[in-house]
Amino acid sequence: MLTERRRIVLRAVVDHHVASAAPVGSTVLAQRYVANVSPATIRSELGALENIALLYQPHTSAGRVPTQAGYRRVVDEILSRPALSVSTGLRSSAEAAYPHQELHLALRKSSTGGGSLLLAELFRSTVMHLATATKSLALLNVTLTQGTGSRFGTEQLYYNGLANLLTQPEFTKPGGQESFTRLVGMLENERTLHEILEACSHDSRVTVAIGAENCVTGLDELSLITSRYKGGIIAVIGPTRMNYREAIAAVSTAAHTLDDILE
Repeated sequence: MLTERRRIVLRAVVDHHVASAAPVGSTVLAQRYVANVSPATIRSELGALENIALLYQPHTSAGRVPTQAGYRRVVDEILSRPALSVSTGLRSSAEAAYPHQELHLALRKSSTGGGSLLLAELFRSTVMHLATATKSLALLNVTLTQGTGSRFGTEQLYYNGLANLLTQPEFTKPGGQESFTRLVGMLENERTLHEILEACSHDSRVTVAIGAENCVTGLDELSLITSRYKGGIIAVIGPTRMNYREAIAAVSTAAHTLDDILE
């Protein structure tokens, strides 16, 4: 179990790394993130977090960055909040059910109901808005066959935001394009992506797979966030250095909103 101070320091390192893509040291943490704690004390806590493999130091004189296990600790805290648990009935207000209000309103505005053509426009709008909200690649697979006026075949796949990944330093640095190239190859094979989404999502919960946790090989530098909705599965893919709070909230909101529209 982590002490409260170490949880605070870990969250601060994650927040800084997500925002800057750079290591962070004790002085910056003391000045910007962790109030009333000296740099010396923070250095001690950073060392302790490194000893249990939640942080690592990329260079001898550098600050720390999160490991995939460090991200997992922070993500587990986020997922433990009832407002973000899609499958539970613990949400007490519309704001809890739709933590990403702008995304919710945009999708409701896009919804006109009716036949397959209009549903296709809704799905295209959904991945576009989700990609914008998360600054990641958004995916939506559709398995609608009846009950919603759909004339789709057994499966359809929509995606948007691939260019967002090209702005991330993970994919522009030397040697960093391998994961991106592999992902592009997957996008060219819809059958493979359908299988990946089916294998990696569970019930109607928001599921987060970080790097090596992914259920398929080749995504070790990427994170996949999925949720089921009435018509299929919705997901975002981005680097492991992802704003998980925003991405989880956005996926949760999109899934809830689609459920309402397809009711």
